[in-house]
Amino acid sequence: MRNLSLLFIALLAIASTAWANDTSVVGIGGTVNRMGGEDTNIRMEQEWVNIDVNEKNYTVTATFKFVNDSDAAQTVEMGFPENGGGDGGSGDTPGFISFTSKVDNVAVLVERKLPRSKNLDGEGYQAYWVKKVTFQPRQTHWVQVEYLSNKGLVSAYPRNFIIYNFTGGNWKGLVSSSELLVTFHNPGMWLVMSHGVDFKQKENRLYRKWENWQAEYVFNVDFAPTKPDILNRTSRSYSEDKQYNYVVKNPGNSGHVEQRPDGLLLNNVAFVELDDLVRELGEKKDDQPIKKVVQDWDGKTNIVTLRVDDIELTFQPDSDIMKRKSPINVNEVLSVKYIKLLGKVFLLDDGYKKGEKLMYVPVADVVKALNGKFEEHLENLTIDYSF
Repeated sequence: MRNLSLLFIALLAIASTAWANDTSVVGIGGTVNRMGGEDTNIRMEQEWVNIDVNEKNYTVTATFKFVNDSDAAQTVEMGFPENGGGDGGSGDTPGFISFTSKVDNVAVLVERKLPRSKNLDGEGYQAYWVKKVTFQPRQTHWVQVEYLSNKGLVSAYPRNFIIYNFTGGNWKGLVSSSELLVTFHNPGMWLVMSHGVDFKQKENRLYRKWENWQAEYVFNVDFAPTKPDILNRTSRSYSEDKQYNYVVKNPGNSGHVEQRPDGLLLNNVAFVELDDLVRELGEKKDDQPIKKVVQDWDGKTNIVTLRVDDIELTFQPDSDIMKRKSPINVNEVLSVKYIKLLGKVFLLDDGYKKGEKLMYVPVADVVKALNGKFEEHLENLTIDYSF
C-alpha cells in the first residue's frame, strides 16, 4: 500500500523523535514490518493535517480519505510509525504523550507494536501504532489520527524544530490533494523558518496545499524567538532547499533572542549585515558565482572596501556617506560618486566569534548601488534582495 508518511521529528538536545502517518504494515509473529510495493486496491484520495503549536507541546490532527477501488472487500493493517534512534520512547516506553485513532469518527483499538527488525524495516522505527481497517467493495473510510507530543529543542540556541515528511510510496495512485495548516499559539514573536516549502500566511497561521502529487517530500520547519527591531530575509537559498521566513506575532513573551539577525530596523530604516550581502553576491548559478566579489577590511580603521565586478564601494563606521567607484564605460576612466545613505554604517559585536565585529549597512542604498533588486515589508519585519 501507499505510505503517505507525515513525519514530525522533534529534535531534543541529544535526541530526536519522528512521527509519520498510517502506513501499510504486515504482522510477523507479533511484530510488524512496513509493507513493500504499491497496493492495487486502496487509494488515499485526500488528507488534511492540522498542527497546533502550544507553549509546551504540540497537537497533530490528521484526517485521511481512503477509498477501496475494487469490487471485493479488503482488510488492511495501518501502522503509524514511531521513530527510534534515541527518541523519547524506547522499546516498551512510548514517545507520544497521547495517541488516538478513529475510523468514520468511531474510536478504534490501536496497538503499539515493535518492528521485527529496524534494519529490515528500512526506516529505523521504534514502534508502530497499528489498527485493522476493513473496506467493503467501493467503500470510503475517513481515518483520523490525533496525538500530543513535546516540542523539540535544538540545544545550540533556543530554536524549536519540526520535520514533516510526505513519503507517498504504498497507496494506489496519486493523492488528489494534501492540505497542511500550522497554527502557532505559543506566546510572543517568532521567526518561523520553512525549508523548501513556501506557505501562505495569515496572522499566526501557515497554510499549504498540494494537488495530484506523489506526496513524496520532506519539509522541515524550525522557529526561534525574535523581536520587533529584527528584520529577516523573506527567502534565502541553500545547497538544496530554499528557506522561507515568516514572522508570527502572539500576545506574550517568546524568550531571549540569540540568533544573529539578518537585519535590523532602526528609525524605520532597514540595515543588513554586510557579510550577508557578500554571501548573496557570491551565490552560484550554473556553478558560476553571480558576481566576482572581493572584500577588504582594514583592521585599524574598520573601513571596508567591497569590489563587485567593476564596481567598488567603501564603507566607514559611523558615516552616512558611501563611496562608489565605477567606470562610466570601458573607454573612460573610473568615476567616483559619494552617495548619501539613509542611515549611518555601524558595527556590532559578533555573538559567535569573540572579539570580532559585524558591519551593518543601509540595505536599500547598497543594493541599488550594485544594481540589484530590493523589497521591504517592514510591517511584517521582512526584507528581500537579489542580484
